[in-house]
Amino acid sequence: MRLLLFFLFCTLHSIAQDQEAKLFFKDGTTVIGYGEIKTKGFLNTEVEPKILFRFSKDEKADEWDYEMVDKIELQGFEGYKTFAFVKIGNENNIKYRLLELITEGKVNLYVEEKTNTASNVFGPGSQQWDTTIYMVKKESESKLTVLGANKKKIAEYFKIVQA
Repeated sequence: MRLLLFFLFCTLHSIAQDQEAKLFFKDGTTVIGYGEIKTKGFLNTEVEPKILFRFSKDEKADEWDYEMVDKIELQGFEGYKTFAFVKIGNENNIKYRLLELITEGKVNLYVEEKTNTASNVFGPGSQQWDTTIYMVKKESESKLTVLGANKKKIAEYFKIVQA
């Protein structure tokens, strides 16, 4: 069983590297090839991600981070998805995350999907559930604003944007 899981994991990992991709550099240039998003550690989203990118399927992938790359566009089953490096934290603790960019313009809309796990207090096993977090950032802002399901907060944010 472990051997089967190992081969399945390796196969999924190699398929992910074969996604058609377009890499957007901070200087405005773009390149086309194959890429994937890499995070250090298993299911750890708190570390700064890297992008693995290569020009052809038969060459070794290079690692890229937020210093030179602005975003990556990946071809998936549902079409293209764009992921952009976004600065989070304060001046003392700046980190970069790679968030899915839904809408780009005067206000950028980002989304992050997280899988949460909690141990079962009354017995063995655990529960998992997915959370979708929407974030926005105006061109003039340096920080993200997290929008939850609070309709008043969302309406107030966009009222300020229109002013």
